Formats: sequence, C-alpha cells, structure tokens
Amino acid sequence: MDLEKKDTLTTEGSGGSQDDPSPTSSDNNPDSFFAKAAETPKKVATVFERIGLFTPRQGKLKDEFGIPGRPSPPKNSDGAIVEMEIADAEIRINNLGFFVATLSADWYGKLLWIIGKGLDKVILQRKGFFSGRATVLKMLNSSTAVGQRFNTIYKYDGDDKFESENLINPLQFMKDSLGVEAPNENAYTIYSDPDHGNMEYFCREQTCGNCHMQGPLLLHWILSLWHDPDKRANDVRMIHMSKYLRNAVPNDQLYSYIVEEDGDFSLKTAVRIMPEAFGISTNCGGVMSFDEVVERLKTRGPALVEMANLSEDFQEKGTVVYAGSPPTESKKLDSGHGMLLIGVFKDTNVHPAVSNPAAEYVFKSEDNLGTDQTQVHLLLQNWWPGKPFLKVRYDYFLHCGGTLIFSNGNKVNEVTSDSYSEKTNGVRRAVTAAAMEKGNMRRGVKLEVEE
Repeated sequence: MDLEKKDTLTTEGSGGSQDDPSPTSSDNNPDSFFAKAAETPKKVATVFERIGLFTPRQGKLKDEFGIPGRPSPPKNSDGAIVEMEIADAEIRINNLGFFVATLSADWYGKLLWIIGKGLDKVILQRKGFFSGRATVLKMLNSSTAVGQRFNTIYKYDGDDKFESENLINPLQFMKDSLGVEAPNENAYTIYSDPDHGNMEYFCREQTCGNCHMQGPLLLHWILSLWHDPDKRANDVRMIHMSKYLRNAVPNDQLYSYIVEEDGDFSLKTAVRIMPEAFGISTNCGGVMSFDEVVERLKTRGPALVEMANLSEDFQEKGTVVYAGSPPTESKKLDSGHGMLLIGVFKDTNVHPAVSNPAAEYVFKSEDNLGTDQTQVHLLLQNWWPGKPFLKVRYDYFLHCGGTLIFSNGNKVNEVTSDSYSEKTNGVRRAVTAAAMEKGNMRRGVKLEVEE
C-alpha cells in the first residue's frame, strides 16, 4: 500500500483591496500586513485583547510541554530548550490568523511548538499570510500528508530501539544468502577486519523514504569506532533520526521536510552531521578494482552509496543478489536509494557473455589469475526488512547510476548532545516510524508495507 495520502485541504485564495488593511496577495512583500504586524506585536495583541479575542498569559512556553498529552518542549538547532514567554508565543499565534480563545488543547499545543521552533516565520516568509495560514492548517490536520509528517515530528522523541537479541549475524547472512564467506583473499568486509575487532553490527530499519539519512547516521557511529579501536560499541553515541529531525535541524530545513517533502542526497546529510570527515576533499569513487575498493575500505572505513536510477526489480522481496542490468521489462522508478558499502567480493568463477551490454565494466584480474575476468561485487548494508545486506555486481551498480562516496579519512567528532543522541548501551537495532519517513520520497524508494 502507498503510505502517501493526498492533501485534503486546498490553499486559501488571497485578496483584498488597497483600502483594505487585511493581508494582500503579495506573499513575500516585506511591506505586507504580516511584516508590519510582526514589527509591532504589542499593538496587534492590544487590538485582539480589546475585542475579547486575546488575554495575555503569564509563564514560559517550555512549561506547556512535558505534561500528559504533550511531548517534550521545542529546542533550537543547538539542542537547547527554547526560552520564550507564553504571551509572546500567543501573539505570534494571532499573527497566523488563529484566535487563542477558540483553539482546542491539541491545536494550541501544536501551534505553541510551531512558534517555538520558528516554523511560523519560515512559513509566512515563503508563503505569505493566506497561503501560510492554509499550510499551518494542513500541519494541524493529521488527515493530510503534511499533517502526518508534522504530527510524527511533533510527538516523536526517539527511534524505536531494541537490544541485540534476535539480530542476524552479518557474516553468516552473507555466507548463506549472498554466497560470500569472509575473510579470504576474494572477500573483505568491515565486520571481518582483524584490525577492527570492536566493530559490531547495528541494524537500522526503515519502512519508506529517508534512506539518505539512514546511511550517514549509521556511518557516523561506525566511523567513531573505526578510528578508535580501543572504544567499544556501548561507549559510542548513536544519533536518532527522529530526535535529530525534531531537535537539531534548523527551522528552514524542518519546513522543507514537513511541508515541501524535499529530498536530499546522503552526502549533504553527511556534511551536516560530520563536516570534518565529508566537508573537505571527500572522495566520490567511480569505477574501482577489487583491490582498490579493499584498500579504500581499510583506510577510510565504509562508504556512502547512492544509486540514483532504480528499477522495480530492486524492490523484489527476497532478492538480495543483483548482476548485469535491470530486466528490460522492469519499470524505472522515479527515485533512488542510499546505502552503505561495507565490503567487496571477487568472483572468479563467473564470466559474462559477450552480449552482456555491461561487460565493459567487468574488471580484469591484476593478481595472477591469468586472463580470467574478475567479477567485482559490492556488499551493501541496506535498511529494508528482509534485505539487510545486498550483493550488487559492479555492472548492475553502474547501470543504476551508482556512486561510492568515501570520507576524507579524518576522525569524526562524536556528538555529545543528549538532545538527539545517546550511548547505545546494548541497543543494536533502531526502527524509524513510517510517518517519520514520509518526507523525502523523491530521493528514496517507496516500499509496500503493512500497517
């Protein structure tokens, strides 16, 4: 089933004459009614108070949260709880065209959170008053796609976390399902590297969308261990996607995620999370030989994977091995997928037919295998239930617009904020809610999942 639902609210029309003091259709005009009103909030509040629609309240905005029926208080992008007077927040609610006295407790709490995050400013700047108010109505209405995304961000204070019990053994899965036994001269994985005995398998699962965040979040955790072999998995913090979006993302990016459903690339997310490792001299590996991939993995750790042009065959349940090119009858998807490169396999027993249009991407052996052509398979960690690891031959990878993005080799800085991360302490599996992942579908594959 498709988790996306059509928005049911339409955008309000704009209007008003030059003699009418109400908001006009000049949405982004700095001389608009909203801009003027925002500069003189006390005057607006006084007018509402005189006509009985507004009575200023005392107290702090943060005190309205963390109570039954309300989530934790809004935080700024530095992870600090927003300090704001209730009276100032209610003035801004009025500026959105809502009357505090008429609001339900649910809408009142959501509007306070919107104000606390500064989303009202972004909405009104980009949409103007009428379209902006209609956008806020969508956010408040959980029957709309915008409302579902907002509601999950508003309520969600962390990914669903699980202990390590019942997790697959990655090396056993690769042996049984991918036909790869590591380590040996023809196979390498980060989970079998003798120089990194502190590596542990962490399972991140998604139900749809947001793959561009799954990879960088997990990679940050892995690289924290990779660069410091004396550290143990329990000592390293894992970033929670839901907490990160809720508490650490700037208001303009949060607006884009909730309202515009904008997608992104894994590299951009990685640069935001760990600029020291991906902000300077980041290597985007193109076509690489088996030995080159092994050397790069050993020196820099796992790589981000972008596969921009997928076909429906990539979504088939139970399929974990891909080679050649997507079947001609397989419909192209208007989306890509992000994963992690965690290993590489060299199959010297398989030789493509000359008619294979992707044969040009098959690598000749450099290590005394005579004239045999070596088949290079990338071992990818995935986020889909039932498909935790994939074996993707390089020709298929390139047909799908695949790119490998390695870090620059610098040690990553651990996050210390309790606002959006915590030490794993035995947790080895994190599942993000379907509603949390409804955004960014343009860069992520939609999966058919059961509710």
